[in-house]
Amino acid sequence: MAHGRTELFEVIRQVRNRWRLRLAARGALIVLAGTVLALLVSAHGLETFRFSAPAIILFRAVAIAVFAALVFYGLVLPLRRRVTDSQVALYLEEGNPKFEAAILSAIEAASVDPATA
Repeated sequence: MAHGRTELFEVIRQVRNRWRLRLAARGALIVLAGTVLALLVSAHGLETFRFSAPAIILFRAVAIAVFAALVFYGLVLPLRRRVTDSQVALYLEEGNPKFEAAILSAIEAASVDPATA
């Protein structure tokens, strides 16, 4: 029984890692697209203000602030969130309905300590 339990939790760990990798890839895409957009808006703004010194400083600061905010909201917040084994099991079952709650039931059964049951 212990071997099945460790195998189950190993699969859950692998799925969790893939899930986090997908979140990181999506966040990196958001950061990249948002930063490119901010730089394009900055370039247009600099053209409009004829590259004056205050405009250069302002648009640099805005571009850096946008990049930092995108990194925080696109990468840091999603990757800091901790997901439980039950949430990963639900994620697996949503993606593959043939499991029919088997993984979630196995997680719940493995979480119960046989000595206290």
